[in-house]
Amino acid sequence: MSIARTLTLSGNEITDAVRTTAVEGDGLTPPAGVGPWPAATNLVTNGGFETNTTGWALNNATLTRITTDAKFGSACARLQWNNASTFYQAQTTFTISGSTAGRQYTGSYWVKGEGDSVGKAVVIRLAEEGGTQAPVSYDSAPFTLTDDWQRVSLTITVAEDDRTAIRYFVGRRLTSLAADESLLVDGIQLEESSVATPYIETDGSTESRAAGRVQMPVAGLFTATQGAVAARLRTGISATATPFGAGYPCLFTWRDDATHEIAIQYNIDVDKWSIVRRAAGATRVNETNAQTFVPGDTLTVTCAWTATTLKATTNATAFNSGADANIPDIAAADADVGSFTNTNWVDSNVLWFATFAGTLTDDDAAALDAFGDTPPTSAQLFNALSAKSLPTSLWVAEDSEYLELETPSYTVYTFI
Repeated sequence: MSIARTLTLSGNEITDAVRTTAVEGDGLTPPAGVGPWPAATNLVTNGGFETNTTGWALNNATLTRITTDAKFGSACARLQWNNASTFYQAQTTFTISGSTAGRQYTGSYWVKGEGDSVGKAVVIRLAEEGGTQAPVSYDSAPFTLTDDWQRVSLTITVAEDDRTAIRYFVGRRLTSLAADESLLVDGIQLEESSVATPYIETDGSTESRAAGRVQMPVAGLFTATQGAVAARLRTGISATATPFGAGYPCLFTWRDDATHEIAIQYNIDVDKWSIVRRAAGATRVNETNAQTFVPGDTLTVTCAWTATTLKATTNATAFNSGADANIPDIAAADADVGSFTNTNWVDSNVLWFATFAGTLTDDDAAALDAFGDTPPTSAQLFNALSAKSLPTSLWVAEDSEYLELETPSYTVYTFI
């Protein structure tokens, strides 16, 4: 039996509803889960070319707004070489102020090759400028153009402390240029961030998106003594990323404070997912094997806890287990999915999410991973897992509705 319940969403998440409008977002094809991302501001004032091409200076190129193709909205821009020099590009500059050393900026855009540019390489270039030192340029690794839209990105850390500008270059500056070749660009973004968050549409001014937050009522789903969580993620960061400095991206948090907490985090120091339980000043952690994912990969993260043990795994590997008998008294009525109470976001899309009141085996972890990117049904959860797992909720990450599950009851007949 299942009962429809409602999660609390901030309204700023990237959902299938956002993707269907195709104005901004992560550019994925629905169904693609829910992305609770941190707040961001797109500093590019004309990232979508919906009205014109204002704000872009050109080198050896023409920039034309077209409506016959687009990744977002109804228009994009065609950047075309004018056959002069050995490169062509569009560029725009952003003013920065204050102490600048150590600040991180990420440029990203969607690009599509056409004609002779297909199969050729494109790079993103960002430059820090102004101050007492000469400008310094940073280039991404080459990306190969295809005849389909793809997102490319580059993150830089400003070296000098008195910089006054970041310059952003979009185009081709490598060899093998073909006469009159061109490419299409859309969804251009620059943000003060260490990761490329989903595109924020701009048309004449900078625009911002507030942070996404997903909260789930926990009553009846698990206790601080025993429970489990499984989630299928499409990653938005690499396994070696440090999106919050020393902070850990967080998949799940149920807590009152720093001494009353159960959390599932990504430990950036060792590149492992970890389950953390804190009680009475004691902290116990158990971790998965080391991870190697890149943006766009999908994986299953499963963590479980009992009165004596913490367990963690990814995909179909066996649990790593560790002893823990410290049981916190947690009064919070809600848990966060995809963030650490609206900080340290997981920077990924949740494709499905399930909770359990029982215990999970290695076979259960493998069965959960076998569902892959397609959310299971409640019946599939009960049929695929051991009787002691006791599934209590299932969120298919299409909207705010989730299912509260009740273990089916059975009548045993004895034949005499």
